[in-house]
Amino acid sequence: MERTNGADDRTFQFNNESVIYRPLTTNEQEAALTHWRSNFPATKPDFFDRYYSCASPTYVEGDTLGAFYEGSLVSTVHICRLKPHQWNDDTLLCGGIANVSTVSAYRCHGLSRHLLTLAIDKMTKEGFHYSLLGTDKYSHYAALGWEQMHLTYTIVELDQNLLTTTSNISKWIPFTSMTNFPDLSTLYENNVRPLQFERSPSYFEHWVGWNWRKSSAFINVLQGKGYIVLSILDNTDEKCLTVSEWKCEDEETEKILLKSAAVEALKQNTTKLRFDALPQYVNKQYFNELGVVTNATHDDSMIRNINLSTEKYNQLKELYTSGKSICWRSDWF
Repeated sequence: MERTNGADDRTFQFNNESVIYRPLTTNEQEAALTHWRSNFPATKPDFFDRYYSCASPTYVEGDTLGAFYEGSLVSTVHICRLKPHQWNDDTLLCGGIANVSTVSAYRCHGLSRHLLTLAIDKMTKEGFHYSLLGTDKYSHYAALGWEQMHLTYTIVELDQNLLTTTSNISKWIPFTSMTNFPDLSTLYENNVRPLQFERSPSYFEHWVGWNWRKSSAFINVLQGKGYIVLSILDNTDEKCLTVSEWKCEDEETEKILLKSAAVEALKQNTTKLRFDALPQYVNKQYFNELGVVTNATHDDSMIRNINLSTEKYNQLKELYTSGKSICWRSDWF
């Protein structure tokens, strides 16, 4: 999340020497939250209410960097410490860049760019391996080494004949009725995709679960085998639902879950279904059994190497761009 541009409505003579850049202390978290709520007015307040307590479970004091002008906090950059599961015997640390925001009167003075430079230095010194962020202002970050990724997703125009399928597998419930978060957490941790981020049970319930609740999600859980989540996303085709996440133990379970999502979408009078990742076990051609497939890309994610070799960085980037690895929507910071 970011807010870096806008009209220059300064009513004072800006003095760059009056700016102090430094990490925020734990006691200054409320000042950061107030700043974010003010600068992201379209974001629901409860997003920030849970930001430090739930969204950043591995937060270390100083992970929020601030620019202070004459004692007031006027610009921030926040680093989320995201821990991917072990990959090729490597234990990685990803820095998710979030809440890049500057008070409107202080924009266009390079404050956020300087904070991003400090964030890069911090991640380099503290052993982060790579960094992710979401944006539509690519040039702001490309100048500092982040690269735009073209991430693959799939839209399926659903086959109406799927409604004739007779099965007892579609046990969909509104996510608001979900209570067994420890079981979901276990299924997530036991069925690992490349580079998937670790989730504590509390993070699963209070951040991931909150994200699903606000997107009016439905969930289908196959006891001990897997789960799949359908969400209604903002700013998307009203005739399209999104499979916002699925985890399972094997190919057979994955086929059952994917088909159940297609059938449920049709029952909800939806004609299209979006998948943001490739299947984990079955061949991607399986999507053709659900309807007419269209492949596309979205470009609002960027990645930066911090401490990886060029070879490993390129391998990691390919996992994301191919759809084999994914930062699930509910993990976004």
